[in-house]
Amino acid sequence: MRILEARKAIGALGGEKTDEANVESSEISRNGEVARSTEQDALDMQKLGVRQETKLGWQAAAATGTYLGGLIIQSMVALNNPSYTPTRWQGTLILYAVLLVTLFVNTVLVRILPGLEGLILILHVVGFFAIMIPVVYLAPISDNAFVWTEFNNSFSGYHSAGLSWFIGQSASAILFIGYDGACHMAEEVQNAAVNVRENIIKDHLNVADRFLYQVPRAMFFTIFINGAMGFATYIFMLYSFGNPVAALTSPYGLPFIEIFYNATQSKAGTTAMISLLVAMYIFATFGFVASASRQAWAFSRDNGLPLSRLWRRVDSRWAIPTYTIFLTGLINALLGLINIGSSVAFNAIVSLVVSAYLSSYFIPIALMIRKRLRHEPIRFGPWNLGRWGLPVNCVAAVYTLVTVVFTFFPPSVPVDAQTMNYSCAVYGGVVVLGLVYYVLRGHKFYVGPSTEMVVGE
Repeated sequence: MRILEARKAIGALGGEKTDEANVESSEISRNGEVARSTEQDALDMQKLGVRQETKLGWQAAAATGTYLGGLIIQSMVALNNPSYTPTRWQGTLILYAVLLVTLFVNTVLVRILPGLEGLILILHVVGFFAIMIPVVYLAPISDNAFVWTEFNNSFSGYHSAGLSWFIGQSASAILFIGYDGACHMAEEVQNAAVNVRENIIKDHLNVADRFLYQVPRAMFFTIFINGAMGFATYIFMLYSFGNPVAALTSPYGLPFIEIFYNATQSKAGTTAMISLLVAMYIFATFGFVASASRQAWAFSRDNGLPLSRLWRRVDSRWAIPTYTIFLTGLINALLGLINIGSSVAFNAIVSLVVSAYLSSYFIPIALMIRKRLRHEPIRFGPWNLGRWGLPVNCVAAVYTLVTVVFTFFPPSVPVDAQTMNYSCAVYGGVVVLGLVYYVLRGHKFYVGPSTEMVVGE
């Protein structure tokens, strides 16, 4: 084993040290060297469990990708075989199949992953139009009032339409999370505050060596492009919704399958469109596992996880954090076992994706607002918003806080054991366990943020 100086990209990216490092962006020079941040607030919040929330979000996202891939495959089978009755154990086996493919891509095929991601981007955009055009052309179109002015609160059971709206809009927040995935890969590249480019940690991690991206711009356009496409999807799906009761009580388990079938009146055509979505969910899981494993690796390098000496190792053959990749896979597999016993418990965990992501975003945004209002010096990286930074921070903080609160509400009332939203209990439990671990043991060993990497067998 040997110790290498890692080229850091905390700066304007949010970096591998997760989003709380945005509180004070590090100066990053052209050769990739990083000036260590001295912002005490960011370190304090790290020690209080901010990174626990971010890790929780990414691990839940990885489980969500494999689970939804399996769930949609089961629904597609039910569409083509009406006698088929989906079971949870079958869903877990399909989850494992998706997980094995994902782990294979993230280890054995890791050197072609950047090129594969480029092809996935093309399929993503082409698939959007491949679904939108036939649905809009073939489906019976709802009137404008149904899409823009009609509010139906009969399904939720809540007496307040406003409350129902706030709870419902939290689901749309899924379009605006996960953009920090590029940050968690950024440490593996030179000049990451400006570029994601060749030579992932020189002579060792050379995965992305044919591609040149500007990471901050990539993060921005990820939100801009997917936000626009997501909004467009909401619009054309509402215009093509058909009978709301029929869609929401679909025998296939997922309303969009009923919408597709109602539009095409063809099981073959519906299956083709569903297959595109299945592929996208599985492909998205490639990135979920890659980012989740890098984040776990960075935290273990700071001695923030139990058995950190094991998890922080980088495989000398493949030049990737193999141990944390398989740790992420193990967590995913164990969560799949929960689904066999109780889909309610499993859904409580995967529903943490939005709340865990956004709460980890909120804390650094709030600290940045405080520094701006106090006119404290901030060492910005190459990418910043200038005088627009404070207004954008304020809007982001309000939206994030409101959305996080309403993600913990049950989707409908009255509530019973099956319909209760247990994500608040799981979220609070993880935060409490993280704090307890820090008080009892973690504070003795946690030394983040570290800039060293262990390369071992």
